Amino acid sequence: MRDSFHKELVQKQTDLVLARYDLTMQTFLDTGLARFGETTFSALKYQLDQIGLDCSFLVFGTDAEGKAHIFTVEDPGVACNHDLYGFWAIGSGGNRALSSLFFQEYSQSLPERAAFYYIAEAKFMAEGGSVGSDTLVMVRRNDGNVVGSLGCQGPKKLWKKKGRPKLPREAQAIVNKYLKEETFVVSEPKKQ
Repeated sequence: MRDSFHKELVQKQTDLVLARYDLTMQTFLDTGLARFGETTFSALKYQLDQIGLDCSFLVFGTDAEGKAHIFTVEDPGVACNHDLYGFWAIGSGGNRALSSLFFQEYSQSLPERAAFYYIAEAKFMAEGGSVGSDTLVMVRRNDGNVVGSLGCQGPKKLWKKKGRPKLPREAQAIVNKYLKEETFVVSEPKKQ
C-alpha cells in the first residue's frame, strides 16, 4: 500500500512538473542539476515537493495466521501501524471519532453489539463541518463475514435522545458558584 502510494505520488509529480521536459523522476534526480543549473533545478525540486496526493487510506485485514491488523497510509506515503489500539479513524472528523472511541475504551474484545454502537457513536460525534450525516457502519466478524448497516437510523435516534453529550441542568448554578468562590485573579486590566 505504501509503495503504491509512493508510486502514485511520483506519477502525479512527474505529470504536473516533469512531463513538459519529457523527464522521469529518476532522470530528473540523476541529470537535472547538470541540465538545468542550480537555480532552475532547485525551483523545479521545490515545485515537486509541494505536490501531494491529499488523501489517506485506512487498511485492515488479517495475516496468514488470522491475526488482525490495521494501519493508515497518509501523505506523503507514510504508513502507521495501529494494531495496538485495534481501531483508527481518518479524515476531517477523524480526531473527534478517535476521541469518542478512546473515551469509550473501545477494544476488539467488546461484544459485537457494543462495538457496533460505539463505532456508530464515533461517527455521529464526528459529524459537522465537512463530515456529512450519511453513515455506513460495517463489522467484520471472526468468521470473515462482513455485516453492515446503511443509515444507522435506530442507533442515531437513540444516541440523539440518550447518548449525545448534553449540558446538565445543574451546570449553570455549579459553574456560577465555582467562579465566585474558587477562582483567583491571574491579572487585572491595566488602567489607562
